[in-house]
Amino acid sequence: MRLLNRKLIRDLGRQRPQVIAIIVTMVLGIALFGASYDAYRNLTASYDRMFQETLFADLWLVGGEQQAIATRVADVPGVSGVTTRSSADLPMRLGADGHQLLGRVIGMPAERQPDVNQVLVLEGDYLVPGDPNGILLERHAADHFGLGPGDRIEVSGPGGPVTLEIRGVVASAEYLWPARSRQDPLTSPDDFAVIFA
Repeated sequence: MRLLNRKLIRDLGRQRPQVIAIIVTMVLGIALFGASYDAYRNLTASYDRMFQETLFADLWLVGGEQQAIATRVADVPGVSGVTTRSSADLPMRLGADGHQLLGRVIGMPAERQPDVNQVLVLEGDYLVPGDPNGILLERHAADHFGLGPGDRIEVSGPGGPVTLEIRGVVASAEYLWPARSRQDPLTSPDDFAVIFA
């Protein structure tokens, strides 16, 4: 055993640069794995907290007789909240230069936050019942176009263009990564914005 140990030490001494390179590579690999795994756990915890704070929906139903379905689902044991809403993709003009894009308008109750899929108001205020032209702008669009409470945007609906005032900038668990759909996950901020009205 002693002879083998001496030979090992002598071999390691002769190949010192290679041994140091192997040790450094192993240390960097372990550190990189630890850092990336910790970042993954931190991101997962952040997502989970956002989902809890905004009461993110566990189940989504699209179409059908919405009120009848919502009433029946609300009576199911274990269901803590049910919300119906409307959404539409409409042409919009945002920013100082009136940049045109196809954005999404999502209906929200003006009196209070909905039972599920609430928004976190980051700047300004929530919607007010007496202000039908007040909206909430999702934070990614607000940051990209430099918009905030008091600024105006134009949305074109069936009745023509309507000027709306931003009451607040919000974050939504539904749009942590703003994407038009699962089939279009890499939507540019120049092409997609979300407002809550």
